[in-house]
Amino acid sequence: MNPLFSVIIPTYNRANLLRIAIKSVLDQKFENWELVIVDDGSTDNTKFIIQSFKDSRIKYVYQKNKKLSEARNTGVKNSIGKYICFLDDDDYYLDNHLTAFYKYLSENNYPSTILRTALFYKRAEGTSKGPFYDKKIHRNPLNWAAFHFCGSVTLCVPIEFFQDDLFIAGTEPWEDTHFILRVFAKHSFVQLPDYTYIYIRHDIMSSITIYTQMDTIKRAEQSVESMKHLFKNYGDLVNPFLPQKTQAYIVSKNYSTHALGSILYGNYDVVWELLRRALKEDPKFYHWKTYLKILIFYPLKKITGYPKIK
Repeated sequence: MNPLFSVIIPTYNRANLLRIAIKSVLDQKFENWELVIVDDGSTDNTKFIIQSFKDSRIKYVYQKNKKLSEARNTGVKNSIGKYICFLDDDDYYLDNHLTAFYKYLSENNYPSTILRTALFYKRAEGTSKGPFYDKKIHRNPLNWAAFHFCGSVTLCVPIEFFQDDLFIAGTEPWEDTHFILRVFAKHSFVQLPDYTYIYIRHDIMSSITIYTQMDTIKRAEQSVESMKHLFKNYGDLVNPFLPQKTQAYIVSKNYSTHALGSILYGNYDVVWELLRRALKEDPKFYHWKTYLKILIFYPLKKITGYPKIK
């Protein structure tokens, strides 16, 4: 009998973090699952870590480095479960993660519906609740996901949905939202009340290294290119669910948020160029509060070292 859930972990040179993610799947109270770990060309001891877990439900798949979208797609193509769940290699599930999905599915005759549990952000100073979709407040799931962090890692997706929609290579680092908006436009969605995913903030995650180890402007450009790719190629699909301002709003927010992040991490050389691009994409000044923060924080941070990074 095939497993009900296929959990997919794409990984690349995260052997020191991967063990916790794997163990969180093994610790699930609901046990009818398979774990597909896609090693996207790691050069560390990732394979050794994976093979140290002796469980027949774990599949190890190696491929040359193709980045996150292709790694997730490889995981889907190697899955046999009825529903697909994702887990990042630096995060973990609480032990009731799959149980929450199973409870809803079993009580509703296993529908072809996308499910979501909510997440906790975990930082050194503690945990906090992540975004939650409320149909009484938000216009529709797609509109909510366009303006909030949803994350494919929080979803449970029927495997047949991937026949028409996979992650698109080259849309990184916005590939997650690109995929979510496409599938939310086509399929029903249910937000479950449970908080079962732990999203860890740490010093080597890409949302931090974009300011400390990467070309920040190039990374911001890549996100913008992915956003514009969605509206150019899938506008007829997603636009009926979104306000007219969406593209201008999220593109300018991307640039302005990176400008503010660059200040906080001391990457001062790129701030004004990112701000210029944000203003160019934002003729209606949607993010005027962020622009004001940039103008205040830039000299304040350089002179006093404040505000500190939270």
